[in-house]
Amino acid sequence: MARFVVDTGNLEMDKTTEMELQGEIQKLVLGHIARTGFEKPWVTKFPRDWYGIILHPELDPLLEREKQMGNMLARLG
Repeated sequence: MARFVVDTGNLEMDKTTEMELQGEIQKLVLGHIARTGFEKPWVTKFPRDWYGIILHPELDPLLEREKQMGNMLARLG
């Protein structure tokens, strides 16, 4: 499955707008995944340290992926 990142770090937004954008992106992604009808259930994770969503068929690799993405974002920020 492809990885998509949307970096809005350089856009001036108030907290309400940030939260609305986060919710809309997560809703779009979850809705699309639900419509595809994957046979195997997906673990869904909303990271605490950065806005986003991680989907993976298994929990342990998902937690490792969150750590990797957090490290990558820290290097970019």
